[in-house]
Amino acid sequence: MINLSSKISDLSRVGKVGAKLLKKLGLENIQDLLFYLPFRYDDFSLISKVADLKIGQTANIRGEIQLIQNKRSFKRKINITEALISDKTDSLKVIWFNQPFLTKNLKPGDLISLAGRVSESQGQLTMISPQYEKAYGNDLVHTQGLIPNYHLTEGLTQKQLRYFIKQIITLAPEVSEWLPSNIQKKLALIHSFQ
Repeated sequence: MINLSSKISDLSRVGKVGAKLLKKLGLENIQDLLFYLPFRYDDFSLISKVADLKIGQTANIRGEIQLIQNKRSFKRKINITEALISDKTDSLKVIWFNQPFLTKNLKPGDLISLAGRVSESQGQLTMISPQYEKAYGNDLVHTQGLIPNYHLTEGLTQKQLRYFIKQIITLAPEVSEWLPSNIQKKLALIHSFQ
């Protein structure tokens, strides 16, 4: 059973490599991870319709993958994954660089949630390298709502760190309140979890 003093390596999908990377950030146990706070949040609380997107806008959309394929850029020698995403209002081109594995994870017909900046490519609205996740249900971590962004170290991604924190967030009520109640009242602060 995982508690605040458990080692980070006890979490699902951390392993020795992940634990070593988290240790570089000063994170060795579950309490360290619970107190590792984001430096900013992205607000993807509103889902936009593709037809309403504007160039330069940062947006969240949900749609169905109509087409997804890998290409090889001969000039820059990189893999390019292109997809066409449609909602009930219009379609949007999506491009990812050097992520050919996406065509194994994402298939035509999949419902997907995307969050990122809208740009233009060859006269078409496009999202380049947006955050993505399959959108079956409302339990989205990377593309919906207020999305935390953490300081990282090489080899560790935002998705991994959010996944690890999601596993332990339910332990927050176990943290003892250290601020005296008279100060909490005076400043009208929210009550602790307990």
